[in-house]
Amino acid sequence: MRTRKLNPAGATQEQPSQTPAPTAAPKRPDGPPLPLRDFKNVSRAPAVKVEASATGTDAPDETVHITDTSSAQEVVSQQSQESGLSQPLTAGAPVQNDSPSDRSYLQLDARLIDQNAHPPRLTYIDDAIKEIADSISKNGQRDAIHVIPHPKKPGRYIIGDGWTRVLAIRSYGINNGTVLAAVHKNLTESEASWLGMLQNDERSQLTDFDRGMYFANWLDDGMTIDDIANRVKMSRTRVGEFVVIRNLPMEIKEHARRTPKKMSASVFAIISSILNKSSEDKAIAICNKYIAGDHTHAWLRKQASEISENSRKKSANSVQYQRRYGQGHYRQRASGQVELNVVIPDTSLVTQFNADLEELLKKYLPQETADANGTAEGPDTDSESTGSTSE
Repeated sequence: MRTRKLNPAGATQEQPSQTPAPTAAPKRPDGPPLPLRDFKNVSRAPAVKVEASATGTDAPDETVHITDTSSAQEVVSQQSQESGLSQPLTAGAPVQNDSPSDRSYLQLDARLIDQNAHPPRLTYIDDAIKEIADSISKNGQRDAIHVIPHPKKPGRYIIGDGWTRVLAIRSYGINNGTVLAAVHKNLTESEASWLGMLQNDERSQLTDFDRGMYFANWLDDGMTIDDIANRVKMSRTRVGEFVVIRNLPMEIKEHARRTPKKMSASVFAIISSILNKSSEDKAIAICNKYIAGDHTHAWLRKQASEISENSRKKSANSVQYQRRYGQGHYRQRASGQVELNVVIPDTSLVTQFNADLEELLKKYLPQETADANGTAEGPDTDSESTGSTSE
């Protein structure tokens, strides 16, 4: 392990002409701290055996400009404002127990860094890793990653922010196999995860799939939607749109992962409503059609609206109560409509049956109005000699 000497605060650092120092991001407003639970579940990437030859012995000659902001060259432009994705999150609550005085900067062997048990991103694209590797090879590592000491494995570290840079250095053997890291001494793994999520989102606009899975995993770990909404300064309803991704079929999740430009959080919510009102096969079929064709959100909402209306009609017409007899049946539907279709085997009892039925109906229905012929107004009924009566 090699440490990197820092210039005192306020000292002037001479930057290489070909690599201008990045502009620091504006300070984000502080919000109320939110206590975070420690993790109790997931496994992380297995430890990587360290080979002595993979670790350089000499520090690079050039002075490294250390900053907590992200390099523009590490932003992978896979989405745009027209993609239908959500805007970056507003400033979340600051991470507790973290200040510049509680961190140190070290040059670490990249193989000593483990993935966070709760990573802010699930997808790391090969092309993006190569792009960052090329940038580091050409310009050097401009920004420190963020790690914490591994609580159970002395000498190892857990990533908070900068996992793609770690993968780039590991995969391509650049930078002498080492990475400049800000080591946060007082953060838990969960706090480091939130630090990475907010910084990752601020610099490169996470996909809604990433956000949704991240929030959903926090729910699985014991947080509530209100906890998350307070943490990221987002409405409870909006967080709900993100987290429905965890209840969608795997095929739809894969669409969300592979085609983030079309699969925004609002699309998750629409497809979830389709799933709730129809079937999994129907939801997948509509999603496949939406992805494959030149369809808009308006088209998708129309599909959901039609399915919802059909479901409402079907529900209103559904049978809520039913009795079957040897020669007929009685049904009551959700709309309140009743059906009586029976055959009185003994025709001599038909008159008494009608009288009893009329007395019963008087208890529940308005008084009948007689027509000009002295009979009650209403639809014609079947009163053949068989004794059949119907609604």
